[in-house]
Amino acid sequence: MNTEHESTQNLPDKRTTSVRLEHLDILERIVRNFGFKDRSHFFQLCTDALLQAHKEGRRLDWPPRFVVRD
Repeated sequence: MNTEHESTQNLPDKRTTSVRLEHLDILERIVRNFGFKDRSHFFQLCTDALLQAHKEGRRLDWPPRFVVRD
């Protein structure tokens, strides 16, 4: 029986994911420095913004750019 996990485990982006995972501690510090509670809070707000933009029929630039304040 072929499960979803088995069918997706050899995707080419696996290496990219592992590189990102090795920097989670750095990401955690950065998002907290910017005022988010933690990584989950940051990604939840990013997801909310993406869903809202889609709902409103707006297009997003890629890669995303953050508005930086001094």
